[in-house]
Formats: sequence, structure tokens, C-alpha cells
Amino acid sequence: MLTQTEADTLIAMRKTFLHPRTISLPRGADETHDLIGEDKRELFLLDLWRGTIRLSKFRYQTRGRKVIVLVRLDIDSAPHTNPDGTQIGRSHLHL
Repeated sequence: MLTQTEADTLIAMRKTFLHPRTISLPRGADETHDLIGEDKRELFLLDLWRGTIRLSKFRYQTRGRKVIVLVRLDIDSAPHTNPDGTQIGRSHLHL
């Protein structure tokens, strides 16, 4: 588990691709790309996902330390309720 300060530091850190290449997200894409932080010690994962039926449906997610979700952007996803009871619309950002 991270403290909020640690998470904020990881989110703010500049990241670059370990293996730069052109990214294409065809229907049904589910990819993970390795990133490295500017300090060259922290490794991150960038998860990219695209729907198969509704092509406007995307998910972009950055993870630190392999398993900790730092930021997630859902575009045209199903509305849902957060654990705190707030209603979330079709497109939203989780921090």
C-alpha cells in the first residue's frame, strides 16, 4: 500500500516507454506497455484496452509497482456506483 504522498509523487513523475513503438488500438485490443520513471528506478505499466462491440469504449490505466493502479481513464464505459456511494457516468477519471 502507498501513502497518498507516495502515490502523488509517482503520478507526477515523468515517464517514458522502455521499448518505444507505434501503438495501434484495434477492436478488442488489450495491451500492456512498460514505462520507466525519470529517476530510472521506478517501473510502471501502461494498460490500454478497447472494446469489441462499442468501438468508442476505451480504458487507459497506469500502474506503479506492477499492481497499484495510479490513474485510470474510462471512456464510454458502463455507469456504476463507487464504494462511497457516488454515481459515476460513462466517461470518468479515477485518481
